[in-house]
Amino acid sequence: MKRTKILVIALGLTLVVIAFVIVNVFINNKKKRYCVFIDDFTEYAYEIEGIATEGEYFVVKGWFFELEKVRNEERNRDKKDKTGIMLWDVNSATEYGVDGYLGVDNALAMNMEYTLRQDVNKYFECEYDYSHCGFVAKIEKSKLDLDNKEYQIIIQPDEGGMSGIPSSSYISNGKLTHVSKAKSASIETEGTDLENIVDEGKLMAVIPEQHTMIYQYDWKLYWIVEKDTNSFLSNNENAVIQYMIDTTRFDKLPQHRIERGWYWDEMGSNFINYEITDRINCGKYRVYERDIPSDYPVTLIDTGCFENGEWIWRKTIRPCYGFVE
Repeated sequence: MKRTKILVIALGLTLVVIAFVIVNVFINNKKKRYCVFIDDFTEYAYEIEGIATEGEYFVVKGWFFELEKVRNEERNRDKKDKTGIMLWDVNSATEYGVDGYLGVDNALAMNMEYTLRQDVNKYFECEYDYSHCGFVAKIEKSKLDLDNKEYQIIIQPDEGGMSGIPSSSYISNGKLTHVSKAKSASIETEGTDLENIVDEGKLMAVIPEQHTMIYQYDWKLYWIVEKDTNSFLSNNENAVIQYMIDTTRFDKLPQHRIERGWYWDEMGSNFINYEITDRINCGKYRVYERDIPSDYPVTLIDTGCFENGEWIWRKTIRPCYGFVE
């Protein structure tokens, strides 16, 4: 009888342990599938460099790090060792608000491997070591519909955490893009000098209501605006394109900005000052060309048109580094 009691107790404890494990697995899986969006701005540097298929796995490669210092101000933040990558089917559900934040609950967590990236650390070279920033993220192809669906790549600063950065990188019909298919726009460049820029460059941003696209080609950016449309240029030939650059090397910024305590660069200018429409055949477009700075490492580019105390439009761009020598 005593032995039977012991067996019953032991069995009961075993069932409790099993139930505990099952509940925790369920909770962890739910956490991996749910995240609240956080702003993608100056505190981070990253790039989704490429995607590939390797056997039964779909692979996303890139790098990510949180800056220890932003605009020459030390950050008081919790150290996080591992980055997470999630894929969100942008058409599977509507984003919803949680306590004032947007979030999704159906993202797919990828399995993470981490790599040293001395090339990244060399480019951003500063007082901090950012070499432990590389990642290779994998997920079974069977969990994805690469032929028909579009997935947004979400970066978790803390793998398995509740927050995620909705990056401007998408997997659209199996290809890596920097603009969602829903916001993409057609462009007519055949027979013009814009063909190489568009065919070999990367579309970095689209502002549909302004009939404007921004491409990166080599280490330059091109703002391409359709003529004879209701764009920001329609009523203002002198419209200023804001061009603000963040960096890890504040000491290499222009001296006048350092003296004023402005630890980011601002190279905004009237559209006509850098317009190349009359120098090359641009077809039905007006084109503004700017070099991406090479005097210092670039972590983020903030551009747009600011007039009469308000933004007419604004976009954040993270360059495709590739990797810059």
